[in-house]
Amino acid sequence: MPVWNSGPDAARIVGHFRQPADAGLIGMVFATEQPFLENDVQANNRQSKLLDLALGVRTNALIAVPLHCVEACRGIVSCVQLTRDGGVAHKTPAGFNPASLAQVQRAANLFSRLIEQRLMADIIGLTPG
Repeated sequence: MPVWNSGPDAARIVGHFRQPADAGLIGMVFATEQPFLENDVQANNRQSKLLDLALGVRTNALIAVPLHCVEACRGIVSCVQLTRDGGVAHKTPAGFNPASLAQVQRAANLFSRLIEQRLMADIIGLTPG
């Protein structure tokens, strides 16, 4: 289940959309705990189309990186490039490159460390309240 999104459809999916953890490319990343970059997602038969159909979009490119906290994979950080359906021809986004994947991996690692630091602070009583 998405817990945060910055896109225009965030309110429609955060806390609402559910997809089985063993389905699609995100499920694959969760199961293998390996980062993934794909610039032709719509041609990949492992992609779950559930969210694309619900939002009327097409996922063109995807970065998905496992989020490890307390020595286990707890979720996935993903970035997508989309085009909206609607009968109007859209230019396909350029896709991602290996440097983009590396940046998302660094961000996920930093986020994991911040979560772990907060958990530790809560455990030893350094957090007010």
